[in-house]
Amino acid sequence: MTTKKISADRVAIKGTPLPYAIRQIRIRNYHGIIDTHVSDLPDDARWIFLTGQNAFGKTAVLQALLIGLYGDRDGKTILTDEACEIGVEFKNEDQLQINNLGYPDQKQVCIQPLQ
Repeated sequence: MTTKKISADRVAIKGTPLPYAIRQIRIRNYHGIIDTHVSDLPDDARWIFLTGQNAFGKTAVLQALLIGLYGDRDGKTILTDEACEIGVEFKNEDQLQINNLGYPDQKQVCIQPLQ
């Protein structure tokens, strides 16, 4: 596999730019996850593995990631606790986006073009 940087924030594998990359995720008070933060995920990671024993929160992390990326679009209540906080920073094509759900002062989506 050939990986090369095509700019400071764009990565290509075999000459094709990767359009999306999760950079970090923060989860607080969601389905048994008290507080966890994963950061510094590389833009060129094609796979991210989540491993652990049964009933240790892997599905909760994936649900939180889904909520952080897409919100609660179907109208069902997935965020069961008002104290729940989920934040995801990701690269979308040529933009850096930060989604915060449940943070009292930071519910907006921030979008910054990458140069």
